[in-house]
Amino acid sequence: AWVSANAGSGKTFVLAARVMRLLLAGTPPDRLLCLTFTKAAAAEMANRVFSDLRVWATADDEALAARLTALEGYPPEPETLARARRLFARALETPGGLKIQTINAFGESLLSRFPFEANVAADFTVIDEREASELLMNAREAVFRQAIAAPEGALGAALSTVSVHANEDRIAELVGAVLARRGAFRDWIDDSGSLDGALEGLRAALGLQQGDTLDAVDGEIVESPHLPPSEWGAVARALPRAKASDDRFAEALEAAGRTDDPGERFTAYFEAFTTKSGDLRKAPVTKDVEKQEPGLYERIEAEKERVGALIERRKALVLLDASGALFTLCDAMIARYEAEKHARGLIDYDDQIEKARHLITRDLGAAWVLYKLDHGIDHILVDEAQDTNSRQWDIVEALSGEFFSGETAPRTVRTVFAVGDEKQSIFSFQGADPAMFDTMRRRFSARARQSGHGFEAVPLTTSFRTVRVVLEAVDTVFEPAANRKGVVTEDIWPIHEPSRKHEPGLVELWPAIEREEAEEISPWRKPVDAQPEDNPVRRNAARIADVVQRWLRTGERIAPGGPAITAEDILILVRKRGRIAEAIIRELKQRGLPVAGADRIRLLDHIAVQDLLALARFVLQQDDDLTLATILKSPLFGLDDDDLIALAPGRPGTLFEAVRAHPDYAETAKRLDHWPNRADTVTPFAFFSEALGEGGGRRCFHARLGREVDDVLDEFLSLVLRYESAHTASLQGLVRFVEDAEAEIKRDMDQGRPEIRVMTVHGAKGLEAPIVILADTLTTRSATHAPRILELDPPDGVPGKPGPLVWNVRKPLQTAVVSAAAARRDDAEDEEARRLLYVALTRARDRLYIAGHNTKKDKPADEQDGHWYATVHGVLRDKATPVADPYRLGFDVWRFGDLVDPGHDAERAPGALPEAAERPAWLDTPARPESAPPRLTAPSSAWPAASADTVPPEPPPPDPLSPEPVHRAAERGRIIHRLLQSLPDLAAASRADAADRHLARADGWTEAERTAMRDEALRLIATDELAPLFASGARAEVPVTGTVETGAGPLAVAGIIDRVAVLPDRVLVADFKTNAVPPETLDAVPDAYRVQMAVYRRLLGALYPDRPVEAVLVWTATATAMPLPGGWLDAALALPS
Repeated sequence: AWVSANAGSGKTFVLAARVMRLLLAGTPPDRLLCLTFTKAAAAEMANRVFSDLRVWATADDEALAARLTALEGYPPEPETLARARRLFARALETPGGLKIQTINAFGESLLSRFPFEANVAADFTVIDEREASELLMNAREAVFRQAIAAPEGALGAALSTVSVHANEDRIAELVGAVLARRGAFRDWIDDSGSLDGALEGLRAALGLQQGDTLDAVDGEIVESPHLPPSEWGAVARALPRAKASDDRFAEALEAAGRTDDPGERFTAYFEAFTTKSGDLRKAPVTKDVEKQEPGLYERIEAEKERVGALIERRKALVLLDASGALFTLCDAMIARYEAEKHARGLIDYDDQIEKARHLITRDLGAAWVLYKLDHGIDHILVDEAQDTNSRQWDIVEALSGEFFSGETAPRTVRTVFAVGDEKQSIFSFQGADPAMFDTMRRRFSARARQSGHGFEAVPLTTSFRTVRVVLEAVDTVFEPAANRKGVVTEDIWPIHEPSRKHEPGLVELWPAIEREEAEEISPWRKPVDAQPEDNPVRRNAARIADVVQRWLRTGERIAPGGPAITAEDILILVRKRGRIAEAIIRELKQRGLPVAGADRIRLLDHIAVQDLLALARFVLQQDDDLTLATILKSPLFGLDDDDLIALAPGRPGTLFEAVRAHPDYAETAKRLDHWPNRADTVTPFAFFSEALGEGGGRRCFHARLGREVDDVLDEFLSLVLRYESAHTASLQGLVRFVEDAEAEIKRDMDQGRPEIRVMTVHGAKGLEAPIVILADTLTTRSATHAPRILELDPPDGVPGKPGPLVWNVRKPLQTAVVSAAAARRDDAEDEEARRLLYVALTRARDRLYIAGHNTKKDKPADEQDGHWYATVHGVLRDKATPVADPYRLGFDVWRFGDLVDPGHDAERAPGALPEAAERPAWLDTPARPESAPPRLTAPSSAWPAASADTVPPEPPPPDPLSPEPVHRAAERGRIIHRLLQSLPDLAAASRADAADRHLARADGWTEAERTAMRDEALRLIATDELAPLFASGARAEVPVTGTVETGAGPLAVAGIIDRVAVLPDRVLVADFKTNAVPPETLDAVPDAYRVQMAVYRRLLGALYPDRPVEAVLVWTATATAMPLPGGWLDAALALPS
């Protein structure tokens, strides 16, 4: 069956139901193969199948019969019920389990099963994208080094040729483009037999003959039958010079005739007929020449036509030469990369597909492998079939080949079940082609008919996700033929049937933010990366953030009578990561709104990683003033511009010397001096772990950048560990490794966190949200990012055969063949952009908002074509209702839909609504709050709740870069704390020995330091005023609960007191604190400690009203005790003493 499904029609549900039906019909679990596009999709489907099977195993007969009836459409037989109950255990017990996996995972399993036939190591290791990127980078650098070392060799000559047409950055970009498509590149070469054979195919595709060379064509251009070189001077003198162009032509002929140098002669003559860009001039001379010298004019025109044909050949030869040089370099890089992988027993993600495809389609052992597999697979299910590329389809075709031919065809029921939506094919950069979905449908249909099998083409048009209004808008947008070109293959738009027919919805069109004339600001006065207030990107982001803030702060509902809008209900989509996504996230954060951050982060682009690398660079080069200034302003040190102004201007030496010399920054200098010493004694991982972890550097980043920075910091530490596992560890080597790694973080945005999501449309594929905002609908394809590697049509026109690849050096060098290929590529990108729009529009469940900003100065958004804004507004605006300034933010909107009142106080068009009834007064009267029991609070966290009038300041984060490491002092305090807990229970004579045994297990301390900790703990225990706390009648770790009256009302608390001694005349209570630097006075004691001890004192005072309660703080880092006055403690609870 071939299922064509609209967005939101339940493709995963259909596939899961198909698996359940096959299992229920008796298909062994190991004979099913379900191939998905992503690991997440595979996990979701497997979870859904096993969840249903688990319910079947435990449901009673009535419930199970109801479920099976809903699945099959008819009541089950008793034996079917029994079989259904056993399926869960059977699926679990099947060796290898249900094969619901990505096609990469299936390819890996094939290679593991047939390593000898696939020519891979039996214990091969799969490397991820980062490791593959590192190997490719090493191969690339090795080839470049070889080319530079031997300039006369093949690689040296190739690099020299490429360098004529591209600078260093462009060469790196070109090589990266070829290496990214190395599968297609190798297919082309392998299909041609060799690189030389492939280049001969390119020669033919460009229309060149075997003996054509640049020198030959240049010579042919100069040796003109119409204007012989011997006549150039005479022609120039005879030429009427009525216009400047006539002068230019004559002067070029004269220059060509004067020189004997072949190169100069060709250049001068060539320029007579061409423009500066190298294109043929439409008219080398003017019509005045035709009037005065008609014969000469005819000769010049005939020569123009002859030279024009030769220019095309010359362009083709330049392209062939440049492409051959580039591909020679790339072929050498790929060969080195493959050799390195083979030597180390590695395969990458591409190998999982390519080697598996070769294994069952091309290699000599393919027949044997397919024979073995034919006895293990009866049903193949393909998810997201529109994104399956031709190489992956080769695997599916090979696996299913025996389903339709040979003696096995009628043996049993064997099926192929594919589900997809060509309208959602948006991964062309991974080789996906929407036409393949229809091509494979036709191919499997023909094979089924030829073998006498049935074939069903099933459309799924009902959407269970989206309300009617939004679906009608989608259908309206793609109603014009121009808008649906490339979205559907047969130009027949499948109308969306809504399941949620009677639920309200809304589509809202916002006016584009236009570019405004900005006041010129001196470059010396404005920050380099600052966006001006009138920047359309910033204004668009601010407008979106203002509307979102209004929704969340006013409690607006998704629909009348529905739930209030929450942060996780909002999905903001952009076409590409960049300024608009960053601006939206920044504006949301500035308004205090919860936002998830970017869905994909390039590690080296994140400011936290840049700060950590800057710390490393400073350690390596302490005279680098700019790097030092960078880390001083980072969260790790927290200085600001005023501090730098106090340090930097007028300094006699380096910035580091200025910090050391300034008395106000002595502590900063001390911290800076510490880190070079640490780098000399620990590994890079230990270095950064200490900076981030124990000292509180991570918390500093939290304070500045939010919790989402954890993903970046964790990935950075993982990268450091990976570096250390494969290289000799050094800080300098690590910095280079991280800079070259190009690591990315892909964050899972479908975890249901209470945050606004901002992500690309590609990343949102498969996701949905009640409210979707399309933020950058005026983005278009950039000419500066035009593809440089193009695929031409194969010379023999064989469908499915790889076409020759060509380097599209620059537009003036394009021949007609290359221009046609570039135009096809542009058309394909435009078609994918329309499919991407379809995906974006169909993410919305209830509301859809269309926004955008125009960055072009000379053309308003309404006058531009080729972008989403024009596509959507062009067809919806006339059918929408204008609404004046509904958000009170100064912009009008157009509304399409029947969401009568989405929550705003909007001015609507006359007659849109009947007059509203008078608002009852009770509606605005706040309900009396219900009384609730006090919330249970730990005494150590009681301070914020104990005061009704003050908001506690955020405690300063621990200093992450302290030269006397905080973690060491804190560890010392914890050790003494442990001694104070355990030693009092022992006899006095044995306490010293017990302390020594405990301290012997503490690593990293000298004998003298261990002795000092033991003596201080024993001294504290023996102190007269504390002796009762450690006497035999005292108790340790005493739990206590109760309610304490405070100035803010009753406070319920529960906690554990470190030591309590109940004496005849008093109660003594103590708490041990491990602060690295204990306060020396009462005023310096943290308020949280003060309230905690006040709570303990008040609770114990209620238990022992006949005697006073005395409280003591014991500072374990210095082994000292601090008595706390009762009146001072009572004041902390805002109560009279």
